[in-house]
Amino acid sequence: MLTKPTSHYKQWIPEAVRAVRGELTLKEFAEKCELSLSYLSDIENGRTLPTIETLDKIFIAGGAVLTIGFQYDYVPPAYKFILNADVEALRAILKKIDGGA
Repeated sequence: MLTKPTSHYKQWIPEAVRAVRGELTLKEFAEKCELSLSYLSDIENGRTLPTIETLDKIFIAGGAVLTIGFQYDYVPPAYKFILNADVEALRAILKKIDGGA
């Protein structure tokens, strides 16, 4: 069972987490996510990759929805998400996921 995204996702996961954190401080958001400050900082700085469950917890705390789509022509699966706010930030992140297309 795949529970962690591959290193390819180190490029967008930190940006996505910062986007859903919004205006909250790292400490405030860590408390809201029920994660340690150091662990959330490691995720935001690309030093560690969260499990899908932890990423979902972060998105929920930030008022966003994480959806996972599997592409059959690309392995491993692609993880995509939909934010409930800041459409321009979402477009920029999705553009990076899709390789700048």
